[in-house]
Amino acid sequence: MKNIFLVVFALVLFISCKDKDVTAPPVISDVEVGTGETNNGKVVRGTELHVEAQILAEGTISKAEVHISGAGWVYEMDFPNLAGKKNGEIHTHIDVPATAAVGHYHVHISVTDQKGQTTEEEAELDITA
Repeated sequence: MKNIFLVVFALVLFISCKDKDVTAPPVISDVEVGTGETNNGKVVRGTELHVEAQILAEGTISKAEVHISGAGWVYEMDFPNLAGKKNGEIHTHIDVPATAAVGHYHVHISVTDQKGQTTEEEAELDITA
């Protein structure tokens, strides 16, 4: 009798712990950072930086952001047009100020779904004179 109770208890515990609403975290792919439509990780200050990424969120997108920081220039951008969608594209051209410090920067792309799951991708960027 004790063994039957343990088997039933384990079965109930297994079934009750199984979440039917499990969704995968967002996926960020095909990240491009560079000059024009290239993915060279470089830009000349005073010109345009191309940033692009594909996003897939099984649990729908809540927030998507691009953050650039490094040698003395910081840039942040939100993409509210992606909220509520299951997939989309970050595609923007950013004017890099002529006064931006020359040096190495990090491009950080972050996507959060409506369940609070966050995925992040990073790319390297060099700003030259």
